[in-house]
Amino acid sequence: MRIRTKPLAWLVACAAATFAAAPFAASADELPVKVGFAAPLTGANAGYGKDLQNGVQLALDEANAKKIMIGGKTAKFEIRAEDDQADPRVGVQAAQKLVDDGVVVVVGHFNSGTTLPASPIYNSAGIPIAAGVLYPAFGWLLSPMIAAAAMALSSVSVIGNALRLRNQRL
Repeated sequence: MRIRTKPLAWLVACAAATFAAAPFAASADELPVKVGFAAPLTGANAGYGKDLQNGVQLALDEANAKKIMIGGKTAKFEIRAEDDQADPRVGVQAAQKLVDDGVVVVVGHFNSGTTLPASPIYNSAGIPIAAGVLYPAFGWLLSPMIAAAAMALSSVSVIGNALRLRNQRL
């Protein structure tokens, strides 16, 4: 199985260009670009989270190898990973840490249970998130609030189907 990283590298480059005017403490030749990542890195879902983190790191390494220029400086993409433990309360704390750390884009969260409560944190800070299947499949970026609403609607659909199936003989 081949991991597609070009769309993620493109997302990172676009986010970096958007925030290139922000003040960064950097060397004269490099512009650090902080990319947030949130997923369960401990607990039952840690395997998924670590695999996702490795994929994001691979994409950032590829972007760094291309020596992308922003405002006359070479962008140096850096991952800022937070463990949301697949817990909604911890997910909100992870989101706030990423915002406080000054990330320009977030890849994650792994599940809707942490994405939904974390979305208002990113939305209020104006930070786009790459979550779900729309970005890798089509290259679409969603507002965190729209992504959260879509996930909530999906959850309602799953619950409705489960209630209907409960009354069926299988």
